[in-house]
Amino acid sequence: ISPEAVNANELARLVSARGFLDAFNVQYLSGPVALSRTLARRGLKVVRSGLRGSLLENPGRMGEAWVNYAVRPIPSEEGALRYVLGGKFNPHREVVLEAPTARRFPARSPYPADRVEAVQRVSPTDVTFDVRLTRPGVLVVSESAYPGWEATVDDHRAEWLRADYLLRGVELGPG
Repeated sequence: ISPEAVNANELARLVSARGFLDAFNVQYLSGPVALSRTLARRGLKVVRSGLRGSLLENPGRMGEAWVNYAVRPIPSEEGALRYVLGGKFNPHREVVLEAPTARRFPARSPYPADRVEAVQRVSPTDVTFDVRLTRPGVLVVSESAYPGWEATVDDHRAEWLRADYLLRGVELGPG
């Protein structure tokens, strides 16, 4: 995200939505030097600073995919967007879903999200995640939930859900 893309006020608002930056796997931001202290107080690390701006790193980004064990159901697009851009959204502890799930998930879980490390990307549209769970969870993939995607779990077609307003999610059982 660069200062050319958004003005300073929009950048400050975006950074205050730390959960959004983490869920959308934003690794680096550049912004005006005057904002770098504010951004650093919000958990971003200054990598480089100069007369024209600062480069900051987001150490809390979620990565390419992870599994959440708590679900925050918000049945409207507008409500989901407000929550994800708000200061309370924490993708390390919850996933926001607009559609109901087949299983019941707690609103809060003692288990933080688990990152998915085993990813096999065959092409931009064909990716496999190796996930083994001891309890039900929701796999969240930090990619656009655009219509037309298909998901399979253990070679069986599965319904994908829009997660965290713009991302893809798949409900998984143990195993």
